[in-house]
Amino acid sequence: MKRILIFSISVLVALSSFAYGYYDSYNRSTSDWLIITGIVFFIWGILEIILFFKIWKMTNDVDKLRASLVDDKASAVTKMNLRQLSSAIKRKFYLGKVDEANEDLNLYTYKQFLQVEDIPISVDIDGNEYLYVNVDGNTLKYNNHQEYIESVLKRVKPLYDAIGREIPKLLKDLKYDEFNSFGLVEENKK
Repeated sequence: MKRILIFSISVLVALSSFAYGYYDSYNRSTSDWLIITGIVFFIWGILEIILFFKIWKMTNDVDKLRASLVDDKASAVTKMNLRQLSSAIKRKFYLGKVDEANEDLNLYTYKQFLQVEDIPISVDIDGNEYLYVNVDGNTLKYNNHQEYIESVLKRVKPLYDAIGREIPKLLKDLKYDEFNSFGLVEENKK
């Protein structure tokens, strides 16, 4: 608001300086200093507008950066394979950051569960359904989504034991059907 007020005043002064220059009582021609002052104020006003929009754009960029940095930690943890995760958990554990290690482990486990939604079901010649999942560079075959969830819990259990924590009850007791239908309303219920 201040910038708009300053800009309006500067434009008014710049434009009015031309008017006063034309009605000078001693000389009918415009004074040189009035022309220079008018041009300087006009350029200054234009630069203020440009600066305003640059600062406005910069605030949007800061919001994007903040969002990417907040998601960056989650993204770094979930892109790790189990060996890298184990090293990161060990480092945090021995540095006394057990809560952070537990949080990273929970996040990794949850993100592994999220992947189950994206895993396509393959059907072999006999009509049996399987899931083929790439886990740490190895392609593993599972009979169903629940078996995949149980394998994730089996893989992370030693890490939870190493830091002296338990797998959270909601993650440990997770069933694929409940996870997949979370928040969805069933139409058949009356």
